[in-house]
Amino acid sequence: MNNIYFWLWWALNSIQFFILGWITTKCFVSKVKKPVALAVFYFSVLIPFGLSALGSPWSYFKPLACIIVPITVTFLMFRGSKVAICLFFVFNQVIDFIIEIALTVFIQAIDPTFLANNLEEYNESRLVCTLLYALISMPTKYLYCQLWNKLVNKDKRFHTNPIFILFPIGQAIVIFTMMYQRMRYDNLMGMSAVTLSIVGFTVLCLSDVIFLIYLADVEKNHELKQELNRLEYAKELEQTHYHNIESKRYEIAKIRHDIKNQLISVRSLVQTKNYDEAQALISGIEEQLNNTVEYQYCSVPVINAVLHQKAQICIDNDIDFNTDISINDIGEVQQVHLCSIFSNLMDNAIKACCSTDGKRYININAQIKQGFIVISTENPTSVSGKKELDPMASKGYGLKILKDISEMYNGLFRICCENNICNAAISVSTGHQALNKSQ
Repeated sequence: MNNIYFWLWWALNSIQFFILGWITTKCFVSKVKKPVALAVFYFSVLIPFGLSALGSPWSYFKPLACIIVPITVTFLMFRGSKVAICLFFVFNQVIDFIIEIALTVFIQAIDPTFLANNLEEYNESRLVCTLLYALISMPTKYLYCQLWNKLVNKDKRFHTNPIFILFPIGQAIVIFTMMYQRMRYDNLMGMSAVTLSIVGFTVLCLSDVIFLIYLADVEKNHELKQELNRLEYAKELEQTHYHNIESKRYEIAKIRHDIKNQLISVRSLVQTKNYDEAQALISGIEEQLNNTVEYQYCSVPVINAVLHQKAQICIDNDIDFNTDISINDIGEVQQVHLCSIFSNLMDNAIKACCSTDGKRYININAQIKQGFIVISTENPTSVSGKKELDPMASKGYGLKILKDISEMYNGLFRICCENNICNAAISVSTGHQALNKSQ
């Protein structure tokens, strides 16, 4: 173990296992805090891999490090379908195999004798091959992570240009050329072979890691921007609700100021036996009082406030508004997110109703089922035929916000249109912390 090439080889493979754990946290929701899940994954894989590097009989631990341990740890530390987790790591192994084949073909095409050295030993040839593999593997795994999120998780928030993989490919070609040249000479630029290798390997690997961290920061900024849009929208609704309350308080103050005179008028009408006029005046007072009352749809104030506001819009647009709300405990779901959910569902339904010529109606249902708040809407739409809408492909922010919130609480969001009827449904867990907290 005194061979410097062994430790460089081991360090390069350790970085690859870290990248694998990192993309796993990007593709699956962790049950614990993200750094904890990443640390457990990394060291669980690194230990059997380190033992396998000691040679026989420890070499049998290598399959554990490559397949069995990653899948087992992901089962325990992350949420998701077991089939999806297994397929994730199977495809990862396929990618590793393709990269190895491609590098072998590339090296053989340049120099058929390069791989003639014994690659089972920790020597210069093996280190060069491992370095080339690491340079190509890191960005390839990152692109694999993006592709998985887009196709499997239906998450289209990633916008990285795949062409950036040319950066490490160019590094790999340059490094191989330099090492190939150096192997033909004892020294290069007055530096020993080991010193040059250590410097070059360290700088190139660190540059790739820093580059990937930069890309992760770009994604994080995009997520923060979306969260800011949600908070600004919620703040606007809260301000509207506040102004509505202030308006009602002013109306109540006017009624109290005038109630004495109105009661005198009612008493006078009753004494003169003008019962119809007295009844009409009393009805007018009752109507004024009713207009100052916020209807109680459920025991959650923010839901009442949003639905009360949207109900007034439905009245103005001749839309029948029907509710079936049975929510008493929202668990760990933040009220600002509930505000966004009900607001965006209602906005989408009202917009669809206003685009139709037939009967306008909105049915909204909200229940707690098996630890999830399930909210659904039904309304007419101008979309004919059968079609499932993609929230991330919509022009506005409403459906995207609903999609994001459902993922934060390990839930689902779907919106389907069939026979000019639109059905939208979202579920959010009440018993788990939001994804943005675990990250």
